Amino acid sequence: MGSPFPSSPRFPRLVTALIAGLVLTAAVRAELRTWTDTQGRTLRAEMLEKRGENIVVKRDDGLVFTLPLERLINSDREYAAQWKPKLLQVPSVEAAVLLINTPDGRGSGFLAQDNGRVFAYTNQHVIAGTPLDRIVITSTDGTRYVAEAIEVMPTADLARLRVNATGGLLIGDPARLEDRVAVYGNSQGAGVTTLSRGKVLGVSAEQLEVTSEIVPGNSGGPVLNQAGEVVGISTFLLRGEPASAADRDGKEEDWTLKNTRYAKPRRFALRITRGMDWQEQSPAIYVAQSRKVRDLELLVQEAWALAEHLVTQPTRGVPGGLSGDERLREVVTQQNEMEKKLSRTELGTFGSLDEMARFNTAMNQAYRRRLALIGEILEREVKQGRRNPPRLELPYHQENYETAAKLATHLAEELDRIKERAVPFMTLR
Repeated sequence: MGSPFPSSPRFPRLVTALIAGLVLTAAVRAELRTWTDTQGRTLRAEMLEKRGENIVVKRDDGLVFTLPLERLINSDREYAAQWKPKLLQVPSVEAAVLLINTPDGRGSGFLAQDNGRVFAYTNQHVIAGTPLDRIVITSTDGTRYVAEAIEVMPTADLARLRVNATGGLLIGDPARLEDRVAVYGNSQGAGVTTLSRGKVLGVSAEQLEVTSEIVPGNSGGPVLNQAGEVVGISTFLLRGEPASAADRDGKEEDWTLKNTRYAKPRRFALRITRGMDWQEQSPAIYVAQSRKVRDLELLVQEAWALAEHLVTQPTRGVPGGLSGDERLREVVTQQNEMEKKLSRTELGTFGSLDEMARFNTAMNQAYRRRLALIGEILEREVKQGRRNPPRLELPYHQENYETAAKLATHLAEELDRIKERAVPFMTLR
């Protein structure tokens, strides 16, 4: 779309159309102003927000544009510098906390206002690979919200969806050490909002470490200060030093962590502050690219769980739901058939110890092939990604894809390392 100002063949493009038909919530009353560029051309529009060295305005016909500040007259630049968005309604925390469901899982979110608009904030990994119309956003009172657009932080696990809400929580001042905080979320994906109080143990430019109980399902939930303002988003935890030698898998215990809080799980949130550089995404492109990352992550996750089961419980079948990936289904089927065969075999079946030994040899050969097949599936996926690298525009996606590929390679190497492992499927009792 061209400039909203009167056209001039020698004048470079002044504004870039962003979206059409944006509707402000009823809580914000339009304030139309006549904007003037340095060549004297005018545009009557309402200011919506500041974006770095630009402002976003809405013309009275509903079209939204970005105007570079440097091309506006001084009085307009001064107005923009002093402009502040009008505050919308601030709901109760219970009404603002959201349950977010997708076909891949469940997480948390919350309504918060920024520059006079309301967004449903969450983590990118909660909504990765899911079309906007399949993201189910529900408040604790049952109100459903529809995702209209998506914005993300390009380098962090942060996303926000523009929704048709009339109000949201406020974003507070940056949290400091020892500040008291409260964490809300959909703990363990149980479908109910929970509250855990705590304090800030650690801070950085991007993260907060808190004592509140962040568990799976809390991802995307708000971390609030004592004023009820948002200071962070629950995101991840670090598991502590393994408690037993068996859990350490041959690794030496780090004595410096013993009897300290660092030997226990540590819980982290990503900071949310005013003025963050959110970037709007094309929903179709974002979903396609995040799906590629999500697919590799899910494959590695399921392969890891399946390999762990085969190594720790080699004579047991695979529980339902442990692996749903079609490429791993053959391994699951073979392992379950092995358990059935083993359950039908008794010691009296063998006429000699040599016959039992041959049975164990055959069972181990098949067992090793199953382990090898998991590694081959991972190696093929990584090689395919190297031959035809997925187009990933966001640094966050690039980093996560590379991490998943490294984990896949590591697991394949570990499976190859134990390929000669022998399991006593049948023994004299």
